[in-house]
Order: sequence, then C-alpha cells, then structure tokens
Amino acid sequence: MISGRSLPLTPPRPLTSSAVPPVRSRPRPLEPLLKPSADCNGRKKMLRACLQNRKNEPTMRTRREHHSMKGLLKMNITYSQQGDYLLPDLTVPEEMPMPQGKYASLRKTYLMKHHYGLYLNLLTQGKLNAHLTEIQETASRRMAQITRQMMAAEGIDEALKAKDPMKWTGLVNNIQRSVEEQILRELIYN
Repeated sequence: MISGRSLPLTPPRPLTSSAVPPVRSRPRPLEPLLKPSADCNGRKKMLRACLQNRKNEPTMRTRREHHSMKGLLKMNITYSQQGDYLLPDLTVPEEMPMPQGKYASLRKTYLMKHHYGLYLNLLTQGKLNAHLTEIQETASRRMAQITRQMMAAEGIDEALKAKDPMKWTGLVNNIQRSVEEQILRELIYN
C-alpha cells in the first residue's frame, strides 16, 4: 500500500517474440595489426614494422611505454628461471656489519614496526647500518653533553658526591632519565 491506496495486482506479461531483444551477431575476430607482405619473411620484420608505425602515432600508451623503457635501459637486471617463471635476481648490497648499541637497536625496532617502508628502503639501498650507527653516535654524544649541562645548571658536582653520595646518585639518575626521554623523543621515535 502506498499512501493509503492499494495498487491493482496484475499478472506479469508473458514474453513474446517482439519483447525479446534481437540477438547480435558475434563480433568479428580481431585482424592482425600488420599483415606480412611479400618481403616480410618473419616475425622480427613484422615487429620492426609495428614499432615503426607506433613511433609515428604519439599516444599516451606509447609515451608511457617510452618512459618505462627509458628506465629499463638504465638498469641491468638479470633473471633466473624458477619452474615456468623468470624471477629477477635481486640482492641487497653488502654492508659492513657494525656493532649496534642501545639506541641503534631501539631505532631499528621502531623503523621495522612503524615505518616499514623507510626501513626497507634503507635496507635495500645498503644504508641501514650507516643510519643506525649515526643514530647511535649522535644519541650517545647528546646524552653526555646534555647530562653535563644539566648537572652544571643544577649545581651537582664532586663536592656534593663526597658529602652526600645517595643524594648525588638520585639527582644524576633523574637527570639521565629525563635526558634519555628527550633523546628518545627527538632522535629514535621521530
């Protein structure tokens, strides 16, 4: 019921020959782009002629193909056959293994979990160890520098250490924790 009125129910009309759409004839199979002429004996000549015709017709497709071919010409990629497939022989460039400290391993874990694309880029370009070493050295240098500056600003010195070693230890630990928090925020988790 629509707005209080009932619609009359009519039986569906049977399909008649006039109601059936006409059957379209099947499309013709595509003719080859180039028919080999008498002087074209093989596939290579047909391909060359096809490429010549494409050069004369500038379309978006040929431009894209041109740019992709331009990029492929610069790269030397070798392939190995695995079953029926040709797979590219991609290898990661060799890097010198470097000892990693606390900050380097924290940075590596952070990149793997939260910035996986950047991690893979650094790994495949062979720059991951250099990046991690730089992070480790910078973090260690800044930790020592900021700790010294904060100790001087708060008046924590050797005299306090001799007079009250427990207070000195507590103050130095507080400074180190706050500096480490700052370094983690600025260098590691950034």
